[in-house]
Amino acid sequence: MINTNTAPAGHDGGPKLAYARRMSTFADTDLLALAARLANEAAEIIRTIRARGFETVTKTDSSPVTEADHAAEAHILRGLRAATPDIPVIAEEEVAAGLQAYATPAYWLVDPLDGTREFAAGRDDFTVNIGLVRNGRAALGAMALPAYHQLYTGGVGLGAYREDKNGVQAIHVRTAPQEGLSVLASRHHADDTRLAEYLNSKKIAHLATSVQP
Repeated sequence: MINTNTAPAGHDGGPKLAYARRMSTFADTDLLALAARLANEAAEIIRTIRARGFETVTKTDSSPVTEADHAAEAHILRGLRAATPDIPVIAEEEVAAGLQAYATPAYWLVDPLDGTREFAAGRDDFTVNIGLVRNGRAALGAMALPAYHQLYTGGVGLGAYREDKNGVQAIHVRTAPQEGLSVLASRHHADDTRLAEYLNSKKIAHLATSVQP
């Protein structure tokens, strides 16, 4: 079981194999439940800050950041490091602040508020993302949509689910229809040349640029 009572650890480091061995004692269902809980809690933090107002500042890379980004990330980091101290965490705002991220076989990857431009503009298309990466591939993850009160979870061998006001339902990918793929892209990156290059060899039926509730 995950240790849910340990005090938060400091920045992760140490021998690579130590946490790799320890990870084998954690059930992926427990890790996914942890990610889901923290994503939902971070979503509530973001909603609270949004309701009372906030300031937006610009980072050195010219991208925006708000109090909600920092508060949500701090909460997620405390939870992950307390429950799974041997699994390193790479988080957007820590990296932006200059914290060195170590290459390891497995780690948590956190974007506490993906879509800060949307959030700062008063729109609803932003998410909380917590994923576990193993050997360069996504193993499991949780994504909360604070404005829509939705939570998506999934993992290799665990299935995928959507939770909202109607309860929890299993979701799955569909076979691509004859007319082509449906693509969802950020309104800020829909014209990115890298996206165009990736989709160039694929038949596209529909390209959307916002989250649908």
